[in-house]
Amino acid sequence: MSIRIENLWDDNGNPFGKCKLEREPYAEVLTSLVENYPSGFVLAINNKWGTGKTTFVQMWKRYLKEKAFQTVYFNAWENDFEDNPLVAIIGELKASLGNEDSEGFEKLIDAAATFSKSIIPALLKGAIKNYIDTEVVVEAISQGSKGLIEIFDKEVNEYATKKQNIQAFKNNLTELLQQKTPEKPLVFIIDELDRCRPNYAVSVLEQVKHLFSVPNIVFVLSIDKQQLGHAICGVYGSANIDTTEYLRRFIDIEYSLPEPNNEKFFNYLYQYYGLDSFLQSISSDEIELKNVLRLLLTNATLRQQEKILSYTRIAVRTLGYNTQLDLRIIAFLIYVKFLQEDFYNDLKRHIPIDKMHQQFIDILQGYTFSNDENEIVAWLECLLLKYYSYNWGRAKGHELLLKQPVEKLSDVKVRILLKYSSEQQMIDTIQRFSRLSLDDFIKKVDMLDNFLV
Repeated sequence: MSIRIENLWDDNGNPFGKCKLEREPYAEVLTSLVENYPSGFVLAINNKWGTGKTTFVQMWKRYLKEKAFQTVYFNAWENDFEDNPLVAIIGELKASLGNEDSEGFEKLIDAAATFSKSIIPALLKGAIKNYIDTEVVVEAISQGSKGLIEIFDKEVNEYATKKQNIQAFKNNLTELLQQKTPEKPLVFIIDELDRCRPNYAVSVLEQVKHLFSVPNIVFVLSIDKQQLGHAICGVYGSANIDTTEYLRRFIDIEYSLPEPNNEKFFNYLYQYYGLDSFLQSISSDEIELKNVLRLLLTNATLRQQEKILSYTRIAVRTLGYNTQLDLRIIAFLIYVKFLQEDFYNDLKRHIPIDKMHQQFIDILQGYTFSNDENEIVAWLECLLLKYYSYNWGRAKGHELLLKQPVEKLSDVKVRILLKYSSEQQMIDTIQRFSRLSLDDFIKKVDMLDNFLV
C-alpha cells in the first residue's frame, strides 16, 4: 500500500481486472466503433477533470492490445515543454511501432523537417535576420521596405515547397501504417490535452487535423471540453469564440463516460488506505468517521475523493494512538480545505460564530440526506459548534443549535435536529467544557501542507 493509489490497469491479460467502476462495457462499445470504421476518425472522450479518464484510456489501450490493435499513448501535458508537438508525436509513433523499419521513419522525418519549425512573424524574422548587428537604427529603418519585400518573396517561393512536403509527409505516413498495421487501424490516444499550455494544445489539434488525417489511424482525444475551450479562447485572445463549433473542425465523434458509482470507489479507497483496519486497532469509532467521509464526498469527483482520503490517512497515522482530536472534525476540515477553501480561511480568521454556522448550512444545502444521514450531519454540526465556541462562548453554540424552527430545518435539507431524541445529548456536548478549540484541529490539518500527494 502506498500514499498514492496504485495504477489500476493490469498488463497481464485482464486490463479491467482491477477496475472498481465497472467500465469494461464502455471499452467494448468504443472498440466496436473502431472496428466498424477502420478508415479512421477523431474520437473525443469528454468528461470533467477527476472523473477517471486517464485510468480508463490506459485500461482501454491494454484492452485494444489484447485485441491485436497497434496503439500509441501520448500524454500531451507531460510533453508540452516541446515548442512543436510534431517532434513528440513522431517520437511516440516510432517508439510504439518499432525501430526495425528505420528507413520508413527517416522518410517521414525528412518530409516533416521543412515545416516543423515554429514560424516567426515575417517582420520580426526580417528584423532579426537583417538588422540584429546593425549599429545605426536609422539605416535599419531606411532598409525596412526592401527587407520586407525580400522576406515576402521568399515566403511565397517556399509555400509550394512546404505544401509538397506536407503531402509527402502524409503519403509516407500512410505507407508506414499500411506496412505496420495493415489489418486494423492504429489507435493513437492523446491524453491530458486540456491541461497543456493553451498554444501547445491548439497546435496539437491543428497538426492532428492537417498532418495526420490519413487512412488507417484513429485519434482518441481524452479531454474536458470546457477546459479545452478556455485554452482556445486564450490562444485567440477572445472569450467570444464559439469553441464548440471550433472543436467540430477536429472531432468527428464525441463520447462521454457515464457517471461512475462514487460509493463503490469510495469503499475501495477507504479499504485501500487501510483506514478501517487502523482505526479498529486503536479502538476509535471507525464507523462514525467513515460515515462522515462518505457523506461529504457524495458529490466529489474520483480525483477529489482520492486526494481527500489520502490526506485523511496521513493525518490519522501522524496523530498517533492517543489523540484527543475528534477524527470527524479532522476529516471535515480536510474536506473544506480542498473543496471549500473560502470557508476554511474564514474558520482560521475566526469570523463570528453565527456567520460560520450559516456557511456550514449553506455548504451542505445541496445535499439530500436520509434521516439516518441527517443525524450524522447534525452530530458533525454539534461538534463544529462545540470547538468553535471555545473562542465565542459555549452558550452561543447552544443557542445556534436550537435557532431554527422545525419546519425550516427540513427546508435547508441539512438536519431535522428537534426530531431526534439525541437533542439534549448534543446540547450537553456543546456545553461540556473542553480545552480544545477548532484552532487545535486546524493546526494539525495545516501541517499536511508539508506533504504533496
